[in-house]
Amino acid sequence: NTLSTSSSLTDHLEWQLSLQAADDTLREIGDAIIGNLDDDGYLVASVDEIASMGPWPVDKVEAALARVRDGLE
Repeated sequence: NTLSTSSSLTDHLEWQLSLQAADDTLREIGDAIIGNLDDDGYLVASVDEIASMGPWPVDKVEAALARVRDGLE
């Protein structure tokens, strides 16, 4: 018998992001994006809304979103 646990989409994406994002800002934005995904993996906040959550420019949010999307593929 083996004991296993299944990871959630959030867990998986956070793990992927930790491997990909060496930049602390990119990781913070990625965490904000992941926190705004619904159970099906759809983003429920706009890029502008994510940018307003921190002192992040929209282009950095878009870059982080691309990284998170890469984790979904």
